[in-house]
Amino acid sequence: MVQSISSETAASESEATKAVDKLAGIGGLVGAAAAVIGLASLALAGMVPAGTVLEIPSLGLELTQNHTNIVISAVFVAILALGLFLQYRGARVIGSLTESRVSMLTLITGIVALGTTSIILGGLGVPAIESTPVNTYRSSVALGGAVFIIMWQFVSITYVDSSKSYRGMAAGMMNGFFFPALAINAAAGYALLLGGQLAMMVFWWGPRSQIREFARSTDTAKFAFGLSGFLTFLIGGFAAFGSALQSVEGVGVWLPWSSATVVGSKVVYTTPPWFVQALLSSMLFWSLLGPRLGARELRESQISEDIVKGASKYLMIFMAILGIIAAGQCGTGVATPRDSDFLVPAWSMFQSLCPAAIMFLMGSSYMRSTDVVTGLPLVLASVYALIGPYVLSSVAIFTWALLILTQGILTIETKFRKFTHFSQKFLTVIVTVVPSVLFVLFMLGAFGSGPPALWPANRWFNVALLAGIPPDVQGPTIIATVLSCLLVRNVALSGYAFGRGYSRTGVIGGVSFLFALMIITISGNAGVVHQALTAAALSFGLYAVSYVLVLSLNLNLGADILKAGHQLEGQFVRVAATAGLAAGILVAVFLFLVFSGAPLASDISIAITLLVMLIAGIEITCVITWISAGIRLKMLTEGLRLKMP
Repeated sequence: MVQSISSETAASESEATKAVDKLAGIGGLVGAAAAVIGLASLALAGMVPAGTVLEIPSLGLELTQNHTNIVISAVFVAILALGLFLQYRGARVIGSLTESRVSMLTLITGIVALGTTSIILGGLGVPAIESTPVNTYRSSVALGGAVFIIMWQFVSITYVDSSKSYRGMAAGMMNGFFFPALAINAAAGYALLLGGQLAMMVFWWGPRSQIREFARSTDTAKFAFGLSGFLTFLIGGFAAFGSALQSVEGVGVWLPWSSATVVGSKVVYTTPPWFVQALLSSMLFWSLLGPRLGARELRESQISEDIVKGASKYLMIFMAILGIIAAGQCGTGVATPRDSDFLVPAWSMFQSLCPAAIMFLMGSSYMRSTDVVTGLPLVLASVYALIGPYVLSSVAIFTWALLILTQGILTIETKFRKFTHFSQKFLTVIVTVVPSVLFVLFMLGAFGSGPPALWPANRWFNVALLAGIPPDVQGPTIIATVLSCLLVRNVALSGYAFGRGYSRTGVIGGVSFLFALMIITISGNAGVVHQALTAAALSFGLYAVSYVLVLSLNLNLGADILKAGHQLEGQFVRVAATAGLAAGILVAVFLFLVFSGAPLASDISIAITLLVMLIAGIEITCVITWISAGIRLKMLTEGLRLKMP
């Protein structure tokens, strides 16, 4: 019996020290050869760097003018495909150890790489002049390149996710940021690819004991998640701080990534689409790495479930994929013909929509988990990224710098304390109360009157708030600030329910997300007056949809306050919520009666005034409710927890 146990132990130890797969390691060497070819292409005068056409498809004409460019790029991608096929057997080993289908991802990515190679070689038969065939070739390369980049990111995260060692983390991180770096600087991209493929070789030739045994994310994967977020927004800085910073009427402004002008049959984007694609491919890698937390972190950080999970995570991945494809098509520089004119393609809208959607979803996920430090900058940045036609540059720079700072802090947190968030419930109370108070003050015109628009837009948005800046220039920023108050308040409210088992509170964040995406429609309005009217409509719509959900949350909070033994506050909260629901029903009936016919201007004014009074009154009672809940449910008394786990 003892000998049997000893032999089994020896066999287990032998299996653990066995290399993951030696043939797959050769695949890493092959991939490194592709990086060397890329570096060599930089030294050749007049040559398009190998593979860059995948992210900058407007170079399609240059490729057709020199077939050597086509051959070099095709060989580059084909060698990457060969490396992937050689790694297939190793991926099967990882799949068997982690009970996943990593091998299928590797195989599919290799097949996609071969398809992309074929698309690139198709340029050999395209005439080397500006023509419809060249534009078609550009679009085909853009689509093939986008799909290859997407699949490459899926494969790259498997090394980080499956490994307990820094070998896998280094391989996954460097390969994952290869394409983002290639879009910004080819030399940096090839250097990352070379390092990543060599690290991959070391990973494959390393012992099988480095593969994780459990489904939860390893400590290195958590650190990689934090680091990837930090690097994502550093790379995004090239899109945020580059040509997007312009001047209008002598005032510095930031133009959305969808901004473009048509010159002849071409489109010139304010921000190069490949910079936006670099940001989006980084975001895809970041979203895919969303950690699965273990029991220790869930217990010690006092949260009850994963932060980045479920529908939010899948939607972030979908938006990243859509954005990468859209940015690729925009990178062709081809305008959309209509009659005898040319227009900016509809794809351009997704260059602003997709990054902002990912930031909002990630931010709301963190704020739902009572991590305001990480979540708030993401939500604010998403709102200002959507507003158009521009936002004050100082605001854009501040929010993006805050993103980089908070992601850097989170990286340190994931490295030293092994936590992927900061659970600080007292900040949840502050970030619901303060925006709510500001929203009421804006509604009541405490910051001055707005543009000469219909009531209440003429009071809500004081587009002359900042002295010395023309109203048309500062207007979108003021409008976005008012909207962000309501959006931030909504997504932070879910933090009250975190760990308490309340139902339907996540719907508040979902509804807010949908309305946040509608902010992009403001840029389509001519003049600040119409922008203010659209923003007022969005505010009313969002408030109306989330009205019942918020008061339902307040009823639950009142019940918990009562259970805690505080009768006066608990009864007040429940009565206030019930009265708010009843008042809302009465106002809704009145509005229906007014607008069911042909109301006079005075009737409309009375109806809207009554609605504003209802909102202001409800917000005041909500503020009292949230402060009471913060005190009685001990959310305001927890403070910062900085102890090491």
